[in-house]
Amino acid sequence: SLQMRCGVSLLIFGGLVTVALCDSLVRSPSLGKQELRFDSQGKFKILQFTDLHYETPEDGAKTAAIEQTLITSERPNMLAVTGDVHSGWLFYNKIPEYKVGWHTLFDPVENLSVPWAFAHGNHDSQCGLGRGEIIDFLKAEFPHTLTEKGPLVVTGSGNYYIPVYSASNPSKMVMVLWFMDSGSESCQGDKHSYGCIEASQTDWFLAASKALTLLNGGRPLPGLMFFHIPTAQWNDVWNQAACRGEKNESVACPTHETGFVKALAKEGSVKAVFVGHDHDNDYCGQTTDGITLCYGRKTGVGCYGPVGLRGGRVIELSEADPNHFNTWIRNEIGDIEVLPDHQPDRQPSPACGAI
Repeated sequence: SLQMRCGVSLLIFGGLVTVALCDSLVRSPSLGKQELRFDSQGKFKILQFTDLHYETPEDGAKTAAIEQTLITSERPNMLAVTGDVHSGWLFYNKIPEYKVGWHTLFDPVENLSVPWAFAHGNHDSQCGLGRGEIIDFLKAEFPHTLTEKGPLVVTGSGNYYIPVYSASNPSKMVMVLWFMDSGSESCQGDKHSYGCIEASQTDWFLAASKALTLLNGGRPLPGLMFFHIPTAQWNDVWNQAACRGEKNESVACPTHETGFVKALAKEGSVKAVFVGHDHDNDYCGQTTDGITLCYGRKTGVGCYGPVGLRGGRVIELSEADPNHFNTWIRNEIGDIEVLPDHQPDRQPSPACGAI
């Protein structure tokens, strides 16, 4: 049983983080809910929505219409929602209005029966609800969400993984989708920094990935990761590597280098990370360590940006080769965009500024 195998991982890894790891294995989002799997053609398609920024019923209705255009154009297997669903500061102590925003944006998704998973942005909890309370609300109100709070001893709420299974073998995991809480306005105790992935989250990911490798007979499962706030490496990849897409504003990253992306690259199973946060950026590039770093395309009508049309990033994988993926931007009028190529200028990366 999964509980028995969890006991094996407890014996091997031990300690507080592994207690949380066992909890996360037992309460994996796919258990008791719809499971994600490759389709009969061996394909799996993810549509990333980011920075929906609900502010009023009027802009919310327009954003919902964009969502429906993107979903019907791409017919994804799931949605990855990378934060800032609301301009949360506008809803401080206005919790009923805040919840109406969620329903405005995600009732259409529910009506289309599309599974979806959420990673917190820096603005989502500015309404006054705790981050865990928001996830409790989502789980209670939206049957198709796969969002989980994750282990309670780890920083943040919403650190979890979702397995994707084989089209032909119901019990065979092919890959893993990781969702992380990148925080709001503090990093390593610095309250003048954007949030970041803290040390306990890195430890949890490394332990959970090892346990999943064990469950998979010692073979690492390839993964993709989703969170909201980019790290300094998004600056580095633009300056040091060939990228596709546009950079029309500074990378608003935490002031502290936590080493998380470097830990991902060293561990090796996560092939790409997808973020939002900077509304006017939509580029992808590969680091010298071999991990691909991508922005989505701002989806929502509220708040500023993007420079061009709103839209979503599409990520398509093949069961035959889950270590690689294709990705493109679908815009709000239903077109696939041709993104410009950027050659590195080899300039030193700017420091991430305080907020």
